[in-house]
Amino acid sequence: QTHCDSYIWIDGNEYTSSNNTATFTLTNELGCDSVVTLDLTVLNSNIFIDQQTHCDSYTWIDGNEYTSSNNIALYTLTNEAGCDSVIKLNLTILNSSLFIDEQSHCDSYTWIDGNEYTSSNNNAEFTLTNKVGCDSTIMLDLTLSYSDEIIDKQVHCDRYRWIDGKNYSTSNNTSAIYLTNILGCDSIIKLDLTILDRRIFIPNTFTPNLDRKNDLFRVSTLELNDNFEFWIYNRWGENIFYSNDINQGWDGFFEGNLCQMGVYVYRFKYECGGKITYQVGSFTLVN
Repeated sequence: QTHCDSYIWIDGNEYTSSNNTATFTLTNELGCDSVVTLDLTVLNSNIFIDQQTHCDSYTWIDGNEYTSSNNIALYTLTNEAGCDSVIKLNLTILNSSLFIDEQSHCDSYTWIDGNEYTSSNNNAEFTLTNKVGCDSTIMLDLTLSYSDEIIDKQVHCDRYRWIDGKNYSTSNNTSAIYLTNILGCDSIIKLDLTILDRRIFIPNTFTPNLDRKNDLFRVSTLELNDNFEFWIYNRWGENIFYSNDINQGWDGFFEGNLCQMGVYVYRFKYECGGKITYQVGSFTLVN
């Protein structure tokens, strides 16, 4: 007899190892003893523990995919002795990890992958190894906000007090202040200031005698052409001249006649830096 692991013989005994001494007596056809001697070879099955450690999942020799640790799965093969070879799975499943890296920045951001991002991004990935040796995948969730630049264009006369608290009396295009906008990024406000040159010259005397010298009474100035109006009154308050052209002066005549020598009053209006200003004074006409 050749059997695997154990054998129950005709004597009713179970043999778990090879045996060539056991006997059993029967009666033969002649009525005499028939002695049967056992010649048993017991071959051994074996069991093998398959130690496996994997990340996330593992497909074993039984064709099954295991996604969690397992120490009860069995699979049977035939060993070289022709007996069962039982393989027992001892599987440890370790877990990969996933981390969302939420980032908020201004204008651009250089991430752990070494790339510089200039727009929002939620699909970039970078893989490290976690403490159990499995993948640690980091996903970027980047929100980019942007700084802005505002040009504050100003035109004023004489001087201008800006939002930085300083008074400027000359044109300026280099001053800037830095604020934080509602997104938390820099908001740069640059000043573009033009200070108008409103130097005004008004003579106190003119001589309309047609000698081409000082024959016209007018306002001489720079950069005051907007909304310009000019009036001249005699001593009785009568308006004897009006013009809205800064280049036009009074020649001393009213209604075709040269006016008398004496003191006259002028009044003119101009706009400078969006502000309307009136100026009044007097001058002498000398024939």
